[in-house]
Amino acid sequence: MLDFKDLGVHYRKVRESRGYTMGDVTSDNLNKSQVSRFENGTQMLLLDGFMHAIKGLNMTASEFFLTIGNFEGGNLHRFGEKLQSYIVTQDIEGLKALILPKPRTKEKKIFNILAKCAIKDLSGRNVLTDEECLFIDKHLTDIEEWTVFDVNVFAMVLETLDINLVYQLGLDLLKKDKFYKKLPYNAHIVKRTVVNLYVHMILHRKFNYADV
Repeated sequence: MLDFKDLGVHYRKVRESRGYTMGDVTSDNLNKSQVSRFENGTQMLLLDGFMHAIKGLNMTASEFFLTIGNFEGGNLHRFGEKLQSYIVTQDIEGLKALILPKPRTKEKKIFNILAKCAIKDLSGRNVLTDEECLFIDKHLTDIEEWTVFDVNVFAMVLETLDINLVYQLGLDLLKKDKFYKKLPYNAHIVKRTVVNLYVHMILHRKFNYADV
């Protein structure tokens, strides 16, 4: 059984493994000092603060505790609803309004990329920078275990990634099925993503990849 000091240490390991800085996980409800004291084992977060800390990792509580072995990304869901509404109405200007000029956190950088991917799908115009393509490539390849957030992001940025990388990431996703099978909702998301991946390979005439 973990005490709060061990829990803070574990939280830091998960945060770092996902490539998130303290600034990435802070919000109006949780500041850097609180996160630092929690990770250093000098102060436990209250339940509300702890849930905000997990949310900052773009994980559900179930996903976080599963990483310990004892046991829906909210922001992506809200952003996704706005994104989807603009896609359905083919509102390019609305999508452009979602793009932040100077995103500071990893999450906001990812959201910018998702909005630009939607613009590309609707208009054919590619407004993604090489830096953004490298960023999302690194984000997906560096994380050891994907959460629902990462799986959804992967499904939404397929067109920005090299087809060979898409294939390799798809294989890696299938190899991690043990992690997802423990959380039924996650397993559903993975299955949906694999179907999208299959269609993506067919559309790009990579029939030998789609057959795997």
